[in-house]
Amino acid sequence: YMVAVSALGSPLVYLLARQIYPKLPLVAILAGVGWAVYPPAIWYGSNILTETMGAVLVAASVASYFWSARSGNLWAAGLTGAIWGLAALNRSSFVLLPFFILGVQLLLRRAGAEMRLDRRQWLLAFVAVALVLSPWVVRNYLVHGVFMPGESRAGYVLYISNGTLNDPNIQAGKYFKNPDASWVGAQGAAEAETDATLRRLAIDEIKKNWRLLP
Repeated sequence: YMVAVSALGSPLVYLLARQIYPKLPLVAILAGVGWAVYPPAIWYGSNILTETMGAVLVAASVASYFWSARSGNLWAAGLTGAIWGLAALNRSSFVLLPFFILGVQLLLRRAGAEMRLDRRQWLLAFVAVALVLSPWVVRNYLVHGVFMPGESRAGYVLYISNGTLNDPNIQAGKYFKNPDASWVGAQGAAEAETDATLRRLAIDEIKKNWRLLP
């Protein structure tokens, strides 16, 4: 199944490049072939991991966004939002992606860029995101008693990525499982509490050492 999913990546990249460079088909071919022979894409493709699905959904969402922006089609905007929702279900880090893209669009609008969704399209896209996420959000509220649009491990990932910014591993773009935080969750705390504690530790570290963040 994962090999079949990963096989979608190359044609999606090809189709996306055709939209960006409609008069340069060779660029699209090279992009698709490049993804097909990209070693990490091959390695991840045979494993049951969210990276492969994430790559496919990212390519699909960008292609859908371009389609929506160029055509003005409301259904295309809804499809874009649905893909964003699926990406967030696949990896919690994508929960904020629609807001990031909206922010980028507002900035580009000031520069005179025409490739953007209109207000109705954005409204429909956000409704689609909410509809796709709603079953999982309701489930989390019933299980954890809190509003959690992602999953409870997001705080852990945020912490090992940013919790000790002066560590050489984090500065090199890797993870660092700080042993000083090994007590978090060890006392039988609920998942939501552990998630909130790790998020707070990471955000406090970012505030304290924001100069190291870049």
